[in-house]
Amino acid sequence: MTSRIFHKSGVREARSVIKDLPASSGMTSRIFHKSGVREARSVIKDLPASSEMTSRIFHKSGVREARSVIKDLPASSEMTSRIFHKSGVREARSVIKDLPASSEMTSRIFHKSGVREARSVIKDLPASSEMTSRIFHKSGVREARSVIKVAAVLTVYLTGGR
Repeated sequence: MTSRIFHKSGVREARSVIKDLPASSGMTSRIFHKSGVREARSVIKDLPASSEMTSRIFHKSGVREARSVIKDLPASSEMTSRIFHKSGVREARSVIKDLPASSEMTSRIFHKSGVREARSVIKDLPASSEMTSRIFHKSGVREARSVIKVAAVLTVYLTGGR
């Protein structure tokens, strides 16, 4: 298992459901569900201890009347498919930080602050020759639907090759 820290502060009239669904021995399927959060500040930290997972910090601050669903759906031990879904966010400030602990991933920080009626941004950020990280960010934050998909695909690393 990995070391997890789930921190929630200043949640008012909020319903939180935290589910930990292990998918395989190397990866862990996580679903962080928050519904009906009003004027809440939530900090969700995932600090894995193994070298296969990366340290991710999902930070959301100043969310008002927002419904957020964060799903982490690993496909296999070499590929990790993550879907970050946010729906009905109004005048919300979100900060998403990806801070890997291993040397295979690079440090990425995706920051969106004060987004209101924003345009869609598509970013393709290759990490290294062993992995390609794609982030499809669509937002439009006043009563909009945004989907952030992070598909990190590691190439031939199973046999200890390059």
